[in-house]
Amino acid sequence: MASVGVFAALTSGVSGILSQLQWILALMTFATSVLAFVAAKWAGLKKQPALLFALLYTFQVHVALEMLTSGSFSTAAGTMFIPFAFFGLYRVLAKQDFSWSPVLMMAVGGVGMAYAHLMTFLIVHLIMIIAFVVVLIISPQRRHVFMAGLRYAVLLVPGALAVLGPIVYLQMSNVLKAPASSILAQRTYNISDFVLKQPGFESGLMLAPLLLLLFLFRRFYQDKLAYVLVVVGVGMFLMSTNIFPWNVLQNTPIAVIQLPARLLLPSLALIEIIVFMNEIEDKVSTGIILVLTALAVFNGAMAVDNFAKGTKHLSELTTAQIDQFGTGLSDGYGVPETAAITEANTREERFWLMMNYSDYMPKAALTNKADNLSFIGNDQNGLRLLAHDLQAASGAVIKPTKVNITPQTMTLTVPAVTETGHVKLPVLGYNKLPLVIKVDGKLVPSRIVAGQWAINAKLLQGKTHTVTISQQTPIWLVIMSAISLAWPVVIIAMIIFRKVKK
Repeated sequence: MASVGVFAALTSGVSGILSQLQWILALMTFATSVLAFVAAKWAGLKKQPALLFALLYTFQVHVALEMLTSGSFSTAAGTMFIPFAFFGLYRVLAKQDFSWSPVLMMAVGGVGMAYAHLMTFLIVHLIMIIAFVVVLIISPQRRHVFMAGLRYAVLLVPGALAVLGPIVYLQMSNVLKAPASSILAQRTYNISDFVLKQPGFESGLMLAPLLLLLFLFRRFYQDKLAYVLVVVGVGMFLMSTNIFPWNVLQNTPIAVIQLPARLLLPSLALIEIIVFMNEIEDKVSTGIILVLTALAVFNGAMAVDNFAKGTKHLSELTTAQIDQFGTGLSDGYGVPETAAITEANTREERFWLMMNYSDYMPKAALTNKADNLSFIGNDQNGLRLLAHDLQAASGAVIKPTKVNITPQTMTLTVPAVTETGHVKLPVLGYNKLPLVIKVDGKLVPSRIVAGQWAINAKLLQGKTHTVTISQQTPIWLVIMSAISLAWPVVIIAMIIFRKVKK
């Protein structure tokens, strides 16, 4: 438990930001070390190399910043399960181990990431699919590789159903237009700044090349299948830096999902796992890895310290305060439809900011009393913030006199309207989205008009009305969630059964 104290000490310098959360984040970081150690032991490493891997993985700069400063619980939780997925992947593809053990390892990692953080899940599985396809082509045991992948899919899909099911269902039910542009991309001249501008991060990037060189000199001609993973890992690593021309993709959805930054940690993890699975038996290699582990701890501590100094005395990050940690440009996702895009208005607190590794939504962005803005989704114009205004068929704007928002419900007090036709509500319209729209407590018919939900204007005539828009949980989602909640128990039971059987 001494490690928990170390983590807490690192976070204690971040004044205000983590005053209430630092011990929770410290425990999550400690849990990452424990799970990384468990994954390494399960993969076959001895106690000392497993411990070294756990320390190296946990203390590299990205994880230190993500866990100890950003407060991103979902991303932090997703980080815990990456080692399981990649250790299992290595045993199946590089070692041609087609038993249930590595498949179950991958299942633990995959289901854990699906529950914790969808984007981590998708990025890691992009890497895994590429590796599987290449090995299927070059391996003489294609059938066994294919069956291992199939067994993994059978274990993964039920566990991830509650996460992936709604996405697939809504995508199939809607013809969604990709954003034509992104204000985030337009105002960031080089998307890879997300990687290289994080405080204290540059020195941490040296860890992967050093580990890779160690591996290259000793194993270059010895393990062709392992080198499939090397090439994939290094390729993804290089794509996460300025070596890849991300500026070419500046105005694409890739900019919106921060793909460069999200590729870095999985690629580093894969490279580290390859090295540990091949080099740790050699004393010289063990010594070098130990030095690199110490360097990782130092870099992680320095990164957190730099962040703490930069945010000293801040009780809450706002637009102006957090901007200094970003690219030096505005990172605002959007502005209201009626506002011009300028340096000034994209820096104000009422706009939602997505920073390098942290998603901060200022409280004012939800219920700002001045202009009532809320983030409600994306359309053909890209991600944006829309005012809580209603809009008549004539184009006239109807401003509510009162707005109340919770995670599940939006309540609007709307003055009497004289318009005819339809009135668009400030909610984007998706087929099969389980919305219930009521006027003065009575359920009313609704339809999608120009990408937004709309109701008949007659329902709002004559007097002030209360419009309530709520999101309900459909039965199909309840069923998917029940299956996904029960499935980890099935996986754990399979692991225990195999242990007892042995």
